[in-house]
Amino acid sequence: LVLAAMLQCLDPILTVCSVLSHRTPFLSPFNERSKAEVAKARFNLHQSDLLAAVRAYTLWSRKNSRQEKGEFCRAHYLSEETLSTVQSLRTQLQSLLVGICFIKRGVSMERYNTNQQNIPLLKAVITAGLSPRVAKVLSGPEQKLKTRQDGIVAIHPSSVMCKEQRFGSHWVVYHEKLHTSRLYLKELTVISPIPLLFFGGEQSIKETKGQHVLVVDGWMEFHADSRVVSLIGSLCQALDQLLGEKIRNPKLDFSEIGDGVVQA
Repeated sequence: LVLAAMLQCLDPILTVCSVLSHRTPFLSPFNERSKAEVAKARFNLHQSDLLAAVRAYTLWSRKNSRQEKGEFCRAHYLSEETLSTVQSLRTQLQSLLVGICFIKRGVSMERYNTNQQNIPLLKAVITAGLSPRVAKVLSGPEQKLKTRQDGIVAIHPSSVMCKEQRFGSHWVVYHEKLHTSRLYLKELTVISPIPLLFFGGEQSIKETKGQHVLVVDGWMEFHADSRVVSLIGSLCQALDQLLGEKIRNPKLDFSEIGDGVVQA
């Protein structure tokens, strides 16, 4: 949340945190499971369970009356009770940010949401919040993922990614593991390697077949230009410094002390 406020993409991340604190709004009635899956897939624009939930909440919240909201939920197999709870949790989290001075009291929320439509940025913030819960997408005809701790794992049937034929990247972050007949990952978000370079953990360089390979968190390997690695490292340090200054002096304004870092 603090990072989302800094990077001016707060509103969708408020929803993400509220959903993770409570539960997903998507329903899956036993007798209508196929219809519910089709309805849920309509919200999956960015290969992310969490961003699908954000879209569902956003569209629900725009309905003008209780009747319209109820009809929307019934048509899309959504829990109105869950969405109402998410709305309440969002308000609580926002008040918390005001209380610790990461949001200025009386200032329009638009100021903290200029980047709320920037999907790569939202995925980067989600990565920062969920890391080190990272899995690699394995090549092959079947959907298989691999985590550092568990080896081969599966995508939970409730995920919007469960029936995806093609992933936009070889990496995902997840929120929860569920062990039944096999080990499943839930609440997946497909991410590019860039957020992992920022928020994936400690980095080291190794040489393989004459090439330099960047190793993140001891197991994720990336071939990256040394200039890119240097730039990302500098930005990470600047972001950490900016956050540290804000924590030491909550009344500091991000736009005054680090707008260049935020825009970068």
